Amino acid sequence: MKTLFLIGAAFLSSLTFGQTLKDAIYKTDNERYADAIKDFAALVKADPMNGELYFYYGDCYFDKGLVDSAKMMWNKSFEVDKLRALPFVAAGRVLWIDGKKPEAKVEFDKAVDLIAYYIECGYTTNESIEMIGNHLPEHPINNDP
Repeated sequence: MKTLFLIGAAFLSSLTFGQTLKDAIYKTDNERYADAIKDFAALVKADPMNGELYFYYGDCYFDKGLVDSAKMMWNKSFEVDKLRALPFVAAGRVLWIDGKKPEAKVEFDKAVDLIAYYIECGYTTNESIEMIGNHLPEHPINNDP
């Protein structure tokens, strides 16, 4: 009986701590910011060198209207990870918000150049472009945020 209780408790705790990036993004998209922030905090604690986690963490703060916190997370994204494209998009976003549009475009261009990284990971060219393109301004030079 004691063993059954321990197995049940372990199972329930795995459900509680089983946050995924997809779950956190879903919560952000559904404006469940407090829950999403908790999930992102757990995710970056578990994988602190994954810049994509900080990127989406920044998106959560941005969607919540906390621009300074978003910029902090986007800067952290770029600081810890220069192997993926989204941290370069994060750096570009910070520069864009700060009014440094030419410098932001350079970072966005670097992100686009990293499409090859995604292709090497097995994604198709279209999937790779879509992953990056969804996060870039339509016209980095001409549009204001």
